[in-house]
Amino acid sequence: MPPAIAPEGLRPPGGRPRDEDRRTRKPLPLWDRIKFLVLLTAVWFLLVLNTASSNPLIPVADAFRIQLRSGFWVIVLAGLEVLRQIHFLISEHWAGYHQFWTHKVFGGAERLTHRRLSDWTRFRLWRLALVLFWIAVIAVIAGRVTHQSPAAALLKLPSYVWHALPLVFQILAASANPRSGLCAMADQARTNQARTSRSRNFTRSQNESGLRVRRSSSRGRSPGGRSPSTGPAGAVVISCS
Repeated sequence: MPPAIAPEGLRPPGGRPRDEDRRTRKPLPLWDRIKFLVLLTAVWFLLVLNTASSNPLIPVADAFRIQLRSGFWVIVLAGLEVLRQIHFLISEHWAGYHQFWTHKVFGGAERLTHRRLSDWTRFRLWRLALVLFWIAVIAVIAGRVTHQSPAAALLKLPSYVWHALPLVFQILAASANPRSGLCAMADQARTNQARTSRSRNFTRSQNESGLRVRRSSSRGRSPGGRSPSTGPAGAVVISCS
């Protein structure tokens, strides 16, 4: 039996309706519905961790409260995204609402762009706007992390990435050869810890010696028990011999 031929303008029997024939909006997959909310949540927590790590005296709870004020733009963007998804959800179930927004609100602009621009040009313009948006988001985040303006942080971002490359290479080496890579990273960590300990001990000894000199000077004698001698211009000279 030959297959049934659908009349012109109608879809074949059992075929899926075209987007322009739908009375409601095409339902979005779950990931497309939540991906921007997940990204904005990750950005906000990154800013919170940066605030908490930049000052050890700030607890995490205070870092949350600080970002509720300084990172309010992330919350605004998340709220706008929630409103957008609610709009899409209503359009997927209410034909009148979807038709109003499609034909009455955006219909004129859609027809104008179709007359003036080709589909390829509109696609490229949309991609360009999306790239510029994400560049702006990255610049704002880099500025918050480095405590600079977004423009300055964006210009210095390649240098930050370049300085972070050795750590990335160490992680890649550790994943390729776990034993040798982890040993190298452990040796580097021990070396850094030893340098930090030596620097800390040197600073402590300098502070203690300066404190002894100030105490001895206030008592009118040198640290070795000798009386200080007066040099030129009334300066106090302490003999170390």
